[in-house]
Amino acid sequence: MKILHLIHRFPPGIGGAETWCEGVVRHLAARGHAVEVLTFRITDDEELWDPARRARGPVSVGSVDLQPGIRLRRCAPSADVAWGLLRTADRLAVRLPGRYSAELFGLALAGARRADVIHLHHSTVPLSFWGFAVARLARRPVVVTPHFHPGDPYYEQRASRWLLRRCDAVITVTPWESALLQDRGVPASRIVTASNAVDLEMFASASTPEIRARVRDRWRLDAGTRVVTFIGRKSPDKGIALLVEAVTDVARELDVALVLVGPPSDWYQETRASWDRRGIRLIELPAIPDDAKRAVLAASDVVVQPSIREAFGIVFLEAWASGVPVIGAAHGAIPDVVGDGGLVFTPGSAGDLAAKLRWLLLHPDDGRAMARRGRERVAREHTWERVGEAVERAYALAGVNRPVRRPRASLEGDRLPAR
Repeated sequence: MKILHLIHRFPPGIGGAETWCEGVVRHLAARGHAVEVLTFRITDDEELWDPARRARGPVSVGSVDLQPGIRLRRCAPSADVAWGLLRTADRLAVRLPGRYSAELFGLALAGARRADVIHLHHSTVPLSFWGFAVARLARRPVVVTPHFHPGDPYYEQRASRWLLRRCDAVITVTPWESALLQDRGVPASRIVTASNAVDLEMFASASTPEIRARVRDRWRLDAGTRVVTFIGRKSPDKGIALLVEAVTDVARELDVALVLVGPPSDWYQETRASWDRRGIRLIELPAIPDDAKRAVLAASDVVVQPSIREAFGIVFLEAWASGVPVIGAAHGAIPDVVGDGGLVFTPGSAGDLAAKLRWLLLHPDDGRAMARRGRERVAREHTWERVGEAVERAYALAGVNRPVRRPRASLEGDRLPAR
């Protein structure tokens, strides 16, 4: 099977969709499929979403990456194309965050003609709408993995729902997301739940007492210091400020260090200085390679993901694979994902988050038991083989190797709104 993936960013860019796409394409290639990935030549988060922004430093990725069974092409954004299409979208009252690229859009049209199926990632970015259009022009089935963020205005707008209802198959990562999309008009018959995955043994092999001791020694931490870790983009929607407030509360009675791992943002740079006055021990790391991330997890006592806009939260799986309990917000799919592998806190409540943190740090045996249950669930449910099988079911559902189902002629009652 020839599969074309269209995604706004690919690793080493950081994000749940990026990690999921990489795992899927590697699995598909290992299964003997021919995979082509088209994406932007961007790794910086704010450059990706702001058409007026330019890279702060040299681009760290090449334009073409060839791996066994995979051809990855990274394209440059086009400012002139961006502003013209942004004005057109604005007239239709559609908000599409992200970049435009004449190079990428042209390659997508040519790639669609070669492919048996087009796989989109997200339902909010310009590339996905263009991908849907070229799939229809080439008479190829189209599949989307939206990684739907409930409550996010870009995901909740009518244009996003319009795209989801017209793709031949929709892949979700949790049953909760499946039910959510059905409530938004996506037929249950077109939805396949695929979940998320990590390489369990790769994380487990890094979670040794020696690696833990070496990392903590490098951070100059005492043996009794508890380490609370956040991994992700340092942007305002991730709930980092709330986490800092909660750790400040806990630090009044416990020896705690807060580790923040991930690429910074303008918001983070502006806000960071005010945290020095709180007197907490803060260890800041940029985006780091996967082996370094596994070492950080080995040195951690609790991993916290305080964001309320997560489709899944792959960091939970990474923490469990490393033997670390987790805390997440009691919102959306997160309570189902966390389950008995950790705790959840009331969204927006620094006090409740501090209470859950304090309890886990004071009851390490209970925390380790939670992490073991999470690790067992990873081994049972969250493997790339299981995810890949579900993705291939979605391709079959979409009609790969069968005549493409044409969209219904009438869009009455489902047109994009006019001003």
